[in-house]
Amino acid sequence: MNVLKVKGLLLSLTLLLLSPTAKATEISAQSATDQKTPIAVEIGIGHTIDFSRTREQVFRGWLGDGGRCLQLLPGSALETGASIIYLRRIAPCQQVSGLPEVRQTTLTLATLSPAGETTIYEFLIDYEATGESLTRLVPSEVPSEVPSEASLASGAAISRPQPAALDPLAVAAGLATFNLASDSPVAIRVQAWLAAVEGGQAQRLAAQSAGVDWALLQRLATLGNSNVAVGAFST
Repeated sequence: MNVLKVKGLLLSLTLLLLSPTAKATEISAQSATDQKTPIAVEIGIGHTIDFSRTREQVFRGWLGDGGRCLQLLPGSALETGASIIYLRRIAPCQQVSGLPEVRQTTLTLATLSPAGETTIYEFLIDYEATGESLTRLVPSEVPSEVPSEASLASGAAISRPQPAALDPLAVAAGLATFNLASDSPVAIRVQAWLAAVEGGQAQRLAAQSAGVDWALLQRLATLGNSNVAVGAFST
């Protein structure tokens, strides 16, 4: 009996070691405050929002649908602050008097920084959307390190990794899954990026001009590609 238990434990550890690493989307805190960030909360998967990198603590949280289809589970009591928030889907959705059925809702989180500053974040949740189940908030980007005088004097080439180009059609498809209003700040900025790229502007430069975070565009492209793949498989 003890031998079976040991074998079962070894098998469990092996499966954990072979399990693929969870994919995560990183988005800057500045971008997340400037616009409503889309996230996917799938049944049986949920979604985790991690503020550990920004050292913020969530002390208030609201669900736009009143918790009809979602549960907000902080890693610790909100009264003392929580750096990690977990959203879990309720299936089927609860029937709550006075709350209509909706396809989209908003999660609002209020955080407190180590310096005592309060920040409000909004996350857009489409109940039909799919995508990564982990979002990490990261500090805003800092300027790249200035090359040293020695490297400039030697004439050595300074190489920087170039970001992979995004498929504009996939970004547009990902945006379409959220059915945002035409006057939504997210829709306006992404559409401005699409128009600039179609006009021949470099993608990174277009993102800066449109005021849209690159991580958000990556998220939409991934979402758009996954939806296309699912549609092709189902047909």
